[in-house]
Amino acid sequence: RMKNSGLDSNEINYYNIINTIDICNIYDKKEEYSKSVEKLTSILSTDLEQKNPKLFNGIKNNIAYSLMKSGKYKEAKTYFDAIQLSGKKDDTQGYLYKTINFGEYHLLTRDTVKANALFVEALQLSKQLKSGNEELKILNFLAAANPKKAAFFKNEYVRVSDSIVKKQRASRDKFARIEFETSQVEDENKVLSYKNLVLVLVIITSIIIFLLIIFFRHRAASKKEMQLLEQKNIADKELFTLTNDFQI
Repeated sequence: RMKNSGLDSNEINYYNIINTIDICNIYDKKEEYSKSVEKLTSILSTDLEQKNPKLFNGIKNNIAYSLMKSGKYKEAKTYFDAIQLSGKKDDTQGYLYKTINFGEYHLLTRDTVKANALFVEALQLSKQLKSGNEELKILNFLAAANPKKAAFFKNEYVRVSDSIVKKQRASRDKFARIEFETSQVEDENKVLSYKNLVLVLVIITSIIIFLLIIFFRHRAASKKEMQLLEQKNIADKELFTLTNDFQI
């Protein structure tokens, strides 16, 4: 049970939904589609549809995908039809996922005409969004849907894959360079901090020595002044005694 953490009920509910979706993605990867469908269906609600229709349709798309992968095509189509593949302006990335999944559905049900149309649209959208992983997935689907053009799409797959690898390598190199430069700056700052510390210590030590010199000089001067005063008093007494003796 969650303890009070400053979150309201809507935020907690949203967190639980996202957590459930993540768990179901793992089920899908393990090909445990029935578990995924059961859990995702349990979080669909009229309240969620009203408050967050984008998330609601995303969950339906995930359910349709799991049903499709488990071979339940009729049930999957019901969910795909309910999504209506709209909302491109509101959720472009989500629309891309729905289009790919719906295309795969038509590919599995051997409607290659509709599958091709959806994959071509998805391919253009993936390029606009610079979604490299989705672009590779679509090219694989297009190769399967177009046996005569399979070689072309496979070559495109290799080209895009190489491009992604180069970009990733460039990003890693850039990150490594930034990390190295940051490390250099940190080392320089450490050296500078050490030098500054030494400088401060030298200044403080110099001030202390200067104050000690002034103190001891003042003390010595005061001591000498006291000695002179004592000598003067002694001389005054002797002069006073001599004067009295002379008068007698």
